[in-house]
Amino acid sequence: MNKMSRIPKMPPVTATKENKPGLPNRRPLARTLVSTLSDADKKDLLINHTKPARTGPSTVVPAQRLKRSATAPSAVAVPPPKVNKVEKKVTVAPKIAPYDYKARFNDLLGKHKNMKSEFDDLKEKHIEVSDSYEKTKDSVQSYVTERDRLKENLLKSLTDLREKLQNMTE
Repeated sequence: MNKMSRIPKMPPVTATKENKPGLPNRRPLARTLVSTLSDADKKDLLINHTKPARTGPSTVVPAQRLKRSATAPSAVAVPPPKVNKVEKKVTVAPKIAPYDYKARFNDLLGKHKNMKSEFDDLKEKHIEVSDSYEKTKDSVQSYVTERDRLKENLLKSLTDLREKLQNMTE
């Protein structure tokens, strides 16, 4: 018994109905599917695809409908975390007419100047950060070399003291 699909196989379309839309014998699809389903399957479909009845008090409140231009207010005002990022200030300008090339050019020129100044600021910040990184890297390297030198001196003095202790006990 093949349980791969419960969709009934349709008979091949005859040549007379080849270009006509619709199902063979022009029966609605819903009737075709319902007639092939068992009673248990029909019950499962009704249970799974209908709205369940409410049993008890409901704590869910439907959301307020908003107009297209309105925005939903935030429930809790959470302060944004402090991050060293450049925030973009987006200003909505009136739409420029498609035939007004001079206004479009000036608008794009202004946007270009803003982006270029932001880029220069970011470039300066990058240079500052890379300089501080190099300084930190150099200081860490000097600390590592000093630590290694002190470690060698400590080990050397320890071995000298052990030798003196051995000489004294002998």
